[in-house]
Amino acid sequence: MVILFGVASVITAFIGLCLLFFQATRKTYPGFGYWTAGVGFLALGYLLHALRGQIPLWSIVLLGNCAFPLGMVLHLDGIRRFLGLKPASRLWYALPVGVFAGFGLFYFQWDSPAWRVLVLGIPLTAIHWTMAALIFRRAVQPPSVFYKAIGLLLSFAGLLILVRSVWFLSSPTSDLLFKAPTEFGFFTAFIVLHLGENLSLIMLNAERVESELREKTHQLGERVKELNCLYSISELVEKHMVSLDESLRGIVNLIPPAWQYTEVTCARIILDDREFTTQNYGQPVSKQSADITGHGQITGAVEVGYLEERPEIDEGPFTRDERLLLNAIAERVGRVVERMRAEEALRKEKEFTETALDSQRDTFFVFEPATGKAIRWNQAFRDITGYTDEEIAAMPAPDSYYGPEDLERARICMQEILETGRCAIELELICKDGQKIPTEYDASLVKDVAGVPRYVISVGRDIRERKKAEAELQDKQRLLEGILDSSPVGIAYGRERSILWANRAWERIFGFEHPDEYVGKSTRRHFDSDQEYERVGTELYSPTQWGVITETDAILRRIDGSFVEGHLSAKVMETSDTNTRDMIVAVSDISDRKKAERDRERLIAQLEQALAEVKRLSGFLPICASCKKIRDDKGYWQQVEEYIRDHSEAEFSHSICPDCARKLYPQLYEDK
Repeated sequence: MVILFGVASVITAFIGLCLLFFQATRKTYPGFGYWTAGVGFLALGYLLHALRGQIPLWSIVLLGNCAFPLGMVLHLDGIRRFLGLKPASRLWYALPVGVFAGFGLFYFQWDSPAWRVLVLGIPLTAIHWTMAALIFRRAVQPPSVFYKAIGLLLSFAGLLILVRSVWFLSSPTSDLLFKAPTEFGFFTAFIVLHLGENLSLIMLNAERVESELREKTHQLGERVKELNCLYSISELVEKHMVSLDESLRGIVNLIPPAWQYTEVTCARIILDDREFTTQNYGQPVSKQSADITGHGQITGAVEVGYLEERPEIDEGPFTRDERLLLNAIAERVGRVVERMRAEEALRKEKEFTETALDSQRDTFFVFEPATGKAIRWNQAFRDITGYTDEEIAAMPAPDSYYGPEDLERARICMQEILETGRCAIELELICKDGQKIPTEYDASLVKDVAGVPRYVISVGRDIRERKKAEAELQDKQRLLEGILDSSPVGIAYGRERSILWANRAWERIFGFEHPDEYVGKSTRRHFDSDQEYERVGTELYSPTQWGVITETDAILRRIDGSFVEGHLSAKVMETSDTNTRDMIVAVSDISDRKKAERDRERLIAQLEQALAEVKRLSGFLPICASCKKIRDDKGYWQQVEEYIRDHSEAEFSHSICPDCARKLYPQLYEDK
């Protein structure tokens, strides 16, 4: 028996190596690797039994016997994967663990060889019969005799294991394993069965590969026919000077050879109200069709039919690939129709575009940014430059058309085009006769689908007249600015109460030294309070006063913090944007005038007051002839000094004149 196990381990290992070699050099299917691993564990089990007497018995009992169920579980997992089923569950992989536990129990706790054989035999039988059931019920197409052979071998091996287990229970002899001839016959049969099973698996894999190769070869032949059809259609439609009708007649005759039963195949293409058919077209027994679409609408159909009955396959007698081919042909025909119609429309559009471009007064010039090669230009460019088409095609742009100073600016513009996609610039175009023409260019960049710059489109306009008008306008503007700057009145132009321009008088009034100090700045800083700012705004810039000159006086703050009295007059200008207000404001420094007015008013008040006082003492005064008292307006008599004091600014100081003194104090004068 030791020799038998040794031979079995060698044979099983050899089969494992064959499986590895087969897996490395041939196409294999899912599960093949699990078979190889399972054979390896079986070889390990046989090897451990062959070493009986040379290694501890417990290693043979536990490890050697547990290697068999683990190898067969891997076999089962490989069978499931080969048949396209889900992998084996974890419960199957728990069987070797259970066997290991059972062997430990019946070896260390209760030494019973018969029960150890039963613990090993029942799981192995279950695994073999499960694999046999899968093989019989879930065989993969195409059918093969090897499926039946493997199933029978597995069934017989499972039965053999079960019989041995029952036999061991009935004859529990401790040395039976290596002495009974029955055991020798059992293991010999078991090894032969497994050898046949593994060889059948190899043959089954090879047969499946061969069957798949035949199927792929057939499919490849059909694909070649389909590709030839599509290639011929492409070759036909790529021919120049072929009309749409001629293309469709050629396409319909290319369809039948691509179908499986060419001899009974007919085809028809329907497009709008036209029909194109093969010569043998009749009433087909079976038919399939695909719509021709263009711009999202159905414009026709491609039909393929068999004139005779043929076996059912996927779509009646037609294969799934023939359906895909028909859809591809219909799609290709739709694209051909769209393309040819688009080419016709493009040709007309090109003629229209060329006519439109050549009728423009502006120059139109297209060139490659990398090489400067001229691609397209219009008649205006030829007329203005004086060059012929051949000369323009040979002249790189922009180097051939501008002077050194303009070329540097042109290169900067080109860099801007490459970065932003657009640029506007004014250059002097040098003509063939040496004349320099001021030209305004608007250039844009065209990129391909990959984002690589391909063309620069440049539209140029002769601006000689505009330059002349601009020069005249600048002269008038300088004249106007000179007039405004010579005005003593501060004048400013603004928007939304922010200054955009001001004359020198404005700068002088507010103390500015440079336009940067006030351009774009709000006028709020020129008012002492928000209330005054709002008052002036309400009076001058009300929407109801648009187009009307309004005036007001205000105390204005200069840039150094001092104040000046000003007279403001403003006119709100109407613009296309009703949400903004443009205005012209004039400011006059009226500080001196206001001071003079205040001085005049104060003098007038003083004069009026003095006059009033003078008038108060004028006219007739009723005075007593005796005591010299004066009667006032209320009828009361007052002393003369009291009346004059109340009706004038005069004050009295009392003294005695010499005559009165002699009368009142004669004794003083008698001594003298």
